[in-house]
Amino acid sequence: MQATAESDPISLPWQGCHFYFTAVPATGWPDMLVDYTRDHASRMKLIRFCTNLADQFARGEQVQRRSPVAFDGMTSDWRSQKVPAGWIGSWSARPQDGNGRAVGIDDDGTVRYINLGPYGPASPGLYGGVPGETGPRFVREINVLFETWDMIRLTAALSDAVGYRGSWLIGVDLDHLVGHMSQLSDFTAGYLAGPGIAWEKAGYSYATRAAALEVREKATLVTARLLRQLLRGLGTEMLLSQAPFA
Repeated sequence: MQATAESDPISLPWQGCHFYFTAVPATGWPDMLVDYTRDHASRMKLIRFCTNLADQFARGEQVQRRSPVAFDGMTSDWRSQKVPAGWIGSWSARPQDGNGRAVGIDDDGTVRYINLGPYGPASPGLYGGVPGETGPRFVREINVLFETWDMIRLTAALSDAVGYRGSWLIGVDLDHLVGHMSQLSDFTAGYLAGPGIAWEKAGYSYATRAAALEVREKATLVTARLLRQLLRGLGTEMLLSQAPFA
C-alpha cells in the first residue's frame, strides 16, 4: 500500500484525506498485466476495458449511488517508474487536489487506485458558530465504500482476462484523516442527522487476503471486511446493512 501512496501525483500539504486501494496477486507472474501497461496503446486498451466494465456495472446495479464507478471517465494515461506501472486518470490536463481519480496497473499484476479527494469542504458556522471559524471536514465514506467494491470487481475482471486463479492481498488506506467526520454529519449536503464523531488517528489502514472465489463472487463481503473498522469509528457501520452490502 505504501507504494500506492508514494505514487500520489499531488505534493503535500493536502486539503484533506486521500484514498488508496491496492490489490497484489499472491501468486502472480512477471508481465502478468503488461498488455494493459507497457505503452500508450496498451493503456488506451485499459481505458476501454474500464469504460466497458463501468457500463456493465451501471446496467446491472439495482442501487442508487452518489458517485461514478471508480474507474469510469478515465481520459489520460502515463507510465511510472517508481512502480513499474501504467496509469489512467480522470483529468485531462493536470491533477488537482480534491478532485481526481487514477487507476494504476503494475506489469506484474498489482492493481492500484488513488482518489485525490474523498472529502468535503470545511463548513464554517455549523459547529461553534464563531464567525470566520472553520468547521470540521467530512470524509465521503460512502464513496470510499462503493469505490472499494468497484476496484475489487475490476481486479476480478482483470484476473479473468489473463486467467489468474490465485488469491489476492488487498489493502485500503486513507491518509491525513484526523479531524474528519462522516459525510452523514454534513448538514450542507442535505443530511439531517449524523453521528458527529471526529476521527482521532492520523489515518486508516487495513489489509486482508481474499481467495479467488471471494474476489469474483463475494466482493461486497471483502469490501465490508476492509472498511468495517473505519465505518464503526465514524459511527456509520449501519451502511453495511444496506444494499448492496447487506
